[in-house]
Amino acid sequence: MLVSSIIPGNPVQVACDLTSAQIAACGHALRVEREGRFRLAEMSTDDTLALRELTAVVDLFEVLALHGAHDTVTLSAARLMAVGEAVRGFVVSRSDADVVTSEDRKHLPAAAGLVDPLADLAQDALQAALSDLPDVDVDDGMFDSLLGD
Repeated sequence: MLVSSIIPGNPVQVACDLTSAQIAACGHALRVEREGRFRLAEMSTDDTLALRELTAVVDLFEVLALHGAHDTVTLSAARLMAVGEAVRGFVVSRSDADVVTSEDRKHLPAAAGLVDPLADLAQDALQAALSDLPDVDVDDGMFDSLLGD
């Protein structure tokens, strides 16, 4: 079970209470997904920025995993979505793989147990972030002037 709370603000933050096994599984899944995703010969600027962001999250989970203890992890809604996608991608890729390393096998159960709770939490965080946006009346003519029409 994932115990979490949405912390409203700019940006929306999410606090998740994770066990040591869940922290280690997230760190491993993030590392595996980062290595798989960014083995490109050429990287665009967007790829470089995504790699930097993912590396920051990997570093966070690796430091927490070193302690080997239960901890509360606070993430922005965007980072939470990145973690959720990486964990889901790890579980799906390893479930379909013919060969799974012992390290993957070790972290797979904890990672699999986080897929749905992280997805639900990311959805709640996104809804909270969107509900915090101010209501703005948009004049369609503003867009036309931006496009040069």
